Formats: sequence, structure tokens, C-alpha cells
Amino acid sequence: MEARTYVTQYGFGHEEWLFNLAWVIDGYHYAYLQPVRKSRERLEGTSVKVYLFGIAPNVERYYVGHIAPCEILTDDQAAFALETYEKHGWLEEMREQVEQVAGDVAGLGGVPTDRFNIRFRPNDAELYDPYRRVREGKLDDFRRYLLFDAESPSLSPPPAGKQRKAAATTKSPGSYVRPSTGPVVVDLAHNALQAEIYDALRREHGKDAIVLEEDFVDIKVRLSNRLVFIEIKSVASAKAAIREALGQLLEYAYFEPEDGVHPEFLVVAQGMTTPDVESYLALVRTRFNIPITYRHYVRGSKQFSI
Repeated sequence: MEARTYVTQYGFGHEEWLFNLAWVIDGYHYAYLQPVRKSRERLEGTSVKVYLFGIAPNVERYYVGHIAPCEILTDDQAAFALETYEKHGWLEEMREQVEQVAGDVAGLGGVPTDRFNIRFRPNDAELYDPYRRVREGKLDDFRRYLLFDAESPSLSPPPAGKQRKAAATTKSPGSYVRPSTGPVVVDLAHNALQAEIYDALRREHGKDAIVLEEDFVDIKVRLSNRLVFIEIKSVASAKAAIREALGQLLEYAYFEPEDGVHPEFLVVAQGMTTPDVESYLALVRTRFNIPITYRHYVRGSKQFSI
């Protein structure tokens, strides 16, 4: 880890909540990007397209996503975001999460623009899955934590789609960097989502119809003509949520299955769905006869039905 950085001083960075799309105010998610800090006053009130990249432990660069458009906040907008976060208890949740990782909550202090400097609509943000490797030599001379012009061809993101070529040899048995996945602490967010959805379903169908954590299923809904297994994920990508949930749901339903029991599968996460995701699920339903659907849920809405 780098020395003398915000993260080493406080144990976290404000970008931890960049894609926590559960906290939305009038259709916008308010967040913070460190590279915007030095340019905020010059750009405030404007919209930019932001490409996000990261540096792996082996120093290779990867595009991880983009936000377009991304609005740069004014002082008044940042103050409004801070006031609203306090009102809804979201800042207190942030403090609790910092304490969970033994961070210093003093890092959440400062003026409003120290905590919020951008906003965007959730469906204007895309996380690449998998991450896209930056072409060799590109971005090597650019430092992190600064905005720079991404209009030049050398900084344009690689084309979307499947990009891995067939391998000519087997892989080394040693360790290597796998950029498309990584460990994330999600228990607190998962539990909050689960509790809200559970309560909403109990209000609609009654407590006897809704079962929590039976046989490891997040939520089971037992109706007279339906059995639904709900798997909840706190990841920000619908595609990633489905990838994580599908194998679990199949195992829950068909490893030592009950006779005549064929549940529906519902994956719930905070990520917005896309036409590609819907096409993929339609293919899974028709080709493999797996009754799976995906639902985007906004944390705090407390409205959910099946």
C-alpha cells in the first residue's frame, strides 16, 4: 500500500461508496472522486464523461468502468447532499462501516465538498465485467488522483464484448492477478437489503408465506401456486449478481431435491439491468428451461413484490 495517502491515514477512501447505488436523491447518486478535487471549482456545474481505471498488483492498468454523464457539484449541491445524507441516516451508516474495518471516522469530516463532488444517475454508470486491459504503454505516464483529458485515441476504452483469446498452453500453477473479481466485504449491505425485502414481502403475503434463510436460501416465498427462491447480492453489477447467484440457486433447488418441487429463481441486487442482461436471462429461460429473473432494488425504498 502506498505511504502517506488518505487511505493509509484513515483506513478508507470516499470512493468506497462510489457505486453504492442504494442511496439515491431525486434520481441522482451523490458521491466523491478524489481526482475531481483539484478541478472541482473550475468544472463545477458542468457534466463530463469519466473513465475509471485501476492499477493491479502487477502494475498493469485496467479500465474498470465509466460514468457518463457525470455532473460536477457546486458548493450548494454538495451541502444539499450532506444534509440529505444526515437526514436519512446514511452518514451514520458510513461511520459504522468505517468502524467495521477499523478505520478512523474523522476522515468523514470536513466541508461538504470534501465528501461529495459528483452526482450521476445510476443507469449512467457502467462497471466493466470483466475489466478491460489498457493497451500496453497507455496510461503509464498518468498519475492517479488527477483528472486528465480522455478524448485522445490513446485513452479510449477497448471495445466491449468477449476479448479473451484461446490459450496455446496451460497456465502456470503459481499465483497470478485476476482483475475481474476480488474480495469485497458485503455482509452489512446484504443484511440490510435482505431485511427490507423480507419485511415488504411479509406485509404483502403474511408472515407464514415468507421464510428466511431456510436451507441457506436468502428468502423463500411459498404461495398457493408458486414457490420462489430469492437470492440477494450486494454487488453493483446485475451481471455479476446473476453469475454469483445462479449456481447457488440451482444447488439449493436440485441438490437433494424435494419431489415435485420446481421453484422459480429471483436474483435481487442494486445494479441496474441492461438489454444484454435481459437477453441473457431470456436465453437461459428458453434454452435451459430455468425460470430465473432479475430485479433491481433500491435500498431504502422498502417496496418489493413478486
